[in-house]
Amino acid sequence: MSKNFTSHSDFIQVISSISKDGSVILDLKNGPQPIAAEKQYPYVDEAAKMDLDSAIKNLPTALRFDLIKEGYEFLIEELNFSELDGPNDYWIGRMTSYIIRKFPQYEPKTDWSKLKNTWLVQVLLEQPQFLEKVDFSKIDVRSFADLLAKRPDYSDKFDFKQLNSAENAQFWFRILEKQPQFAEHCDWSLINDYQKKKLLELHPSLKID
Repeated sequence: MSKNFTSHSDFIQVISSISKDGSVILDLKNGPQPIAAEKQYPYVDEAAKMDLDSAIKNLPTALRFDLIKEGYEFLIEELNFSELDGPNDYWIGRMTSYIIRKFPQYEPKTDWSKLKNTWLVQVLLEQPQFLEKVDFSKIDVRSFADLLAKRPDYSDKFDFKQLNSAENAQFWFRILEKQPQFAEHCDWSLINDYQKKKLLELHPSLKID
């Protein structure tokens, strides 16, 4: 069930607890700590001067999105989808990916061009019905390794030769620990002895050249 705001003061308290850059300050004893004023959305000060209905109506897109993530799902009805993942966002793609994964009924309103790498992989893992919309050329080697570890059926979309380089060989382990059937593609000369040992412990029948 979607959360709602009980009062104007409740609304201000909630938006004051959200950082504009996604950061969270943790105290090992007391958990999450209050967000410093400089980390809060500037809109907090503006909203304090409005009535509750006006403050909700005029929410900036980024803050509205963060509130939707916090459980205030009714706010999605007035979400400006064209403003998701703006050029100044701290990780472009996170908003669009989240909306498609959690609210697939709104997928037609999203802009897939803003998705790449891990954000595309997350969509594939949670909403595979959108496979035909995915541009696999926009998924880097690291993210593909994460995808194949969980969904080996996408292996036909990936060139394993990309892993056989000094730069990318590090990602072999995360694939092979879950999907040893791909070992035939691995250049073992690029894999360190520790990883070889761990893989053999997991898969004793693995053939390491």
